[in-house]
Amino acid sequence: MDKKDFDVEELTKPDPTSMRFVRYTENGSEPITLQDLNEWFEDCKLKPEVPSEIEKIMEVSKHLFLYGYFYYPFFIVSGHIALLGLEAAMRRRFVMSLPSEITISYKNNKEELFSNRLVIKKLSFETLVNTQKTLRDRYGKGTFSINNEVFPNTFYKLIKWCGEKKIVKEDAIKHLDNARNLRNSYAHPDFQSIMPPGPSLGVIKNTIELINLLFE
Repeated sequence: MDKKDFDVEELTKPDPTSMRFVRYTENGSEPITLQDLNEWFEDCKLKPEVPSEIEKIMEVSKHLFLYGYFYYPFFIVSGHIALLGLEAAMRRRFVMSLPSEITISYKNNKEELFSNRLVIKKLSFETLVNTQKTLRDRYGKGTFSINNEVFPNTFYKLIKWCGEKKIVKEDAIKHLDNARNLRNSYAHPDFQSIMPPGPSLGVIKNTIELINLLFE
């Protein structure tokens, strides 16, 4: 983008597209306000049991949604961030399910190549992913397991894990998979999509509901 075409003053003005959306009052229709958008979140809360790191991601999603009032494309970006928050919540839920002591192993079709017992203090999902990568680089293609169960290192595998362990009910598994598909479409765009505030809020609300289910 040419810098001379970018007007900084426009950053604090409502996006003309956002102003096309109205609310109805006794006096007729009026453009929605930033306060209206904020009030839409009144019934959209995370449970206290949700870890603070997930709460912070969802807070970014909410702020991006509100900033959509000033820059319309932020509405769809807010939904994308919310879905990233859902994946982070599933990763966190998996780590929380592990006992205080775990055994990690790496096997190929013929033999066990590596095994080690660990005492968990501040284990993260990313640490497990990096450990898997290190073992793959060292030993080649194989299966990374934790306590003799294959490590669910992707969004898809985490959804399967949630179903197998009964973390959420069966109908929620379908919603999780729908969220995964939507996340994938956001992550690999062919062009910059846009989404009205209503559907974008729907993505965020549905995501919050799914996150809450993970920590019941």
